[in-house]
Amino acid sequence: MAASSRPSILDTVIPLTAHEKVTILRAYECSCYQITWFMLRDEKQAIHAAKHILLKLYTHEEWFYMEDAARLAEVKHAALNYSLECRKKAIGNVLPKT
Repeated sequence: MAASSRPSILDTVIPLTAHEKVTILRAYECSCYQITWFMLRDEKQAIHAAKHILLKLYTHEEWFYMEDAARLAEVKHAALNYSLECRKKAIGNVLPKT
């Protein structure tokens, strides 16, 4: 299948500065932490998870050009998935080896 000839949104916008990206990410920091804390019930793990998720989003250029609702949905999805992976690892470390 041939690639689309339509330009990407990233081709038509001025790139954001690091400061602008951080400002946008900070708006989602609380939501991200709340979800990770709810899922993990451990402050240190929740902080680590939220940092990891926000750093990953920092490198995802297209995320910054989404609508607010879509950005929030991505944050929620990433926070839930990462938290579930952390829980799986924790359970795997506790269960006896057979």
